[in-house]
Amino acid sequence: MGLPLTATIFITDKCNLACKYCYEENKQFKTNKKEYIDKFINLLYTDPQYKDRESIILDFIGGEALIEWPLMEYAMKTFLNKGRELNHHWVVDKRFIFFNTTNGTLFGVPEIKAFLERWPCLKVGVSLDGCKKAHDMNRVYRDGKGSYDKIMETFDWWKNKYHDVMVKGTMNHETLPMLADMMINQINLGMEPWDNPIFEYKWSKEDAELYYKQLCKVIDYIFHKKLYMRFKPIGRKRPNETDSKNIENGYCGSGVHMVTLGMDGKLYPCHRFAIGKHKFSIGDVWNGFDKKRFAELRKGQIRINKQIGNTMLPLCYSANYDVNGTFDYHDNEEIMTEAEYRAYDYWLERMKKVTL
Repeated sequence: MGLPLTATIFITDKCNLACKYCYEENKQFKTNKKEYIDKFINLLYTDPQYKDRESIILDFIGGEALIEWPLMEYAMKTFLNKGRELNHHWVVDKRFIFFNTTNGTLFGVPEIKAFLERWPCLKVGVSLDGCKKAHDMNRVYRDGKGSYDKIMETFDWWKNKYHDVMVKGTMNHETLPMLADMMINQINLGMEPWDNPIFEYKWSKEDAELYYKQLCKVIDYIFHKKLYMRFKPIGRKRPNETDSKNIENGYCGSGVHMVTLGMDGKLYPCHRFAIGKHKFSIGDVWNGFDKKRFAELRKGQIRINKQIGNTMLPLCYSANYDVNGTFDYHDNEEIMTEAEYRAYDYWLERMKKVTL
């Protein structure tokens, strides 16, 4: 109960970009309804599954949610007004955060910039794949033009306003050979380096070896520039056997620490379960949280953990479900995670040489 509840609202699936690896395959270019948002917020404050959590992150997602910024503003006002009406600790004790991840191309629109200036309690993260060449290969407008230069027009404004927010990068097969350049550019822009392999991709042993070598290049750059005290270690700490066998260790919290309002009025364990080829809901705004559906979800997630045998793998249950349509594991992530373990070990080796 001490962990925050992340309550996500799908504002819209409209987007001004057409990213080549976007997992939202079935965009309808629609916007959520105020009626659903009203009911969802009321549910957060009244349903036993959610109302007693110590804190909450109210998260807004798209598409590109800033396209429908008035609906975001409506949701935030509704949340605050309802909290005051109920004298709820989330609002009274200021135990809430508003959050949005954007593609970063719309900060120059005057009404959007004014909206963001009005809401200092709204934190905004940016999706940035790293260097211009890699970013523009995938994060493109509908005419195929890359979006990197557009983001850079207002990047300093964003960084100065949201200096404690990370960028979110994505890596696919095409940009894997450029991963070091991508992450080093993020560093040079003053950000924590972060580029994740796409969960639903099939990665080969050759991909994993290249992944490891690219991460090592980033580590070498950080140590050469003497930046190792500024950043978290690159890679992933290798778990011990006890950690790996703990059936709950790798659980992401979907359905417990997370709930998403889809544009159909249904509740989903996280935003990824709300889109794609296969969906899985755990209730709706009319009837609330469905314990039977949630029990089915957890049973499936535990089955996956048992199939893997290592619960510390960074498995995305929803991406797995989207691929299979069932809670059966598709063999994908172990080899890339092993590369991250090796990179973390390499970081430790470099650090030992510094401290000797």
